[in-house]
Amino acid sequence: MTKYLDDLNQRDFKLFKDLVDAIHQHYPKGIQAIQEEYGKSEEIVKVYEIICENIGTPKTKPGQHQVLWKSLLKLITKNNSTSIHNTTIGFVPGFSADLILEKHEDPTLIRAKRIAFAISMLGPFYSICGVDETIIKADNRFYHAINVVTVSPFMEFEESFNLVKQSIEEIYPDYSFIPFDICMYHLKDRYAIDSIYDSGSVYSFLFNHLFRYYTHHYSRGDRWFGQPINPAIKVRLTPPPAM
Repeated sequence: MTKYLDDLNQRDFKLFKDLVDAIHQHYPKGIQAIQEEYGKSEEIVKVYEIICENIGTPKTKPGQHQVLWKSLLKLITKNNSTSIHNTTIGFVPGFSADLILEKHEDPTLIRAKRIAFAISMLGPFYSICGVDETIIKADNRFYHAINVVTVSPFMEFEESFNLVKQSIEEIYPDYSFIPFDICMYHLKDRYAIDSIYDSGSVYSFLFNHLFRYYTHHYSRGDRWFGQPINPAIKVRLTPPPAM
C-alpha cells in the first residue's frame, strides 16, 4: 500500500513540513512527468536551472552546491581507506555517491556492499543507507537487484555509516537526515522527474531514482532512525519514590 507524506501529522514535526513544502515548491500539482506541460511548468523550469547550475557544464564558476559536494567527497576520502564512486548521473535533483565496502565478481555474478549517500539540491536534506545488491550477467546484459537496504548504523555498516554521517554534518551543518522510512513515502498529486506513471517517492523527488524498483520491506536496522522527537510530548524526570 502506498504511504503518503501528506497524511502524516506535520504540525509537530518541522522536518515533515519542510519536506512537503520543498516538494510542493519544486513540483507542479496534478501534471504527470510524461505530459508535455510538465517540463514547461514554472516549478520544473526552475528545477532544471538548479540542476544545470550544479551538474551541467556551466561556463561560469561552479554553483555553491557543487563546491560543497566536492568538499564532502574530499573529506570522506581523507577519512577512510575504501574506494568512493561519484554516482551523480543523469538529470537528477541530488548529488550522490557510494562508499564501496565489498565487491565480488565472477563471470556470471557481481555482488556488492556499499554505503549510498545523497545530498539534495532542492532543500537542506540528505540520506544515507547501506545497500547489498547483486547483478546477474547473462545474455550480454546486466540484471540488477537491490537485495536489502540497511537503514541505520547497524552491524557491518555501522562504522562507515557513522563516518559518512559525521562528514556530512561537518560540511552541511544545517541539513537534516531523512529517515529511510520517510524517503519511501509519496506525495499526493505530485510527480518526480522521470517518474513512470506513479508519483515517485520522497527519495525520487529530492535525490534520484535509486529505489524505483526496490521492495521497501527488505530492510535491516531501525527504519525510523533519525526521526525527530515530537515536541508535543513532554517528559519530566523525577527522583525515585522514597523507600
